[in-house]
Amino acid sequence: MGNLLSQIGQRASEVQPALADPFDVGFSTVMAVGVVVFILALTMFAVFIPAMGRRREARAVASK
Repeated sequence: MGNLLSQIGQRASEVQPALADPFDVGFSTVMAVGVVVFILALTMFAVFIPAMGRRREARAVASK
């Protein structure tokens, strides 16, 4: 089991430089943008879903 894990670790360390090159400058930027987009999406859900629910309730009350 440990042998298998060390092989996977070796493979990962061989692959790593190839992956790290393009992301060297941009990875932190990509992460920051991702976090901002995620927070915006959470805010949208928190604001708009209750508003939609209230609109539906208002329409139901108005139709009575």
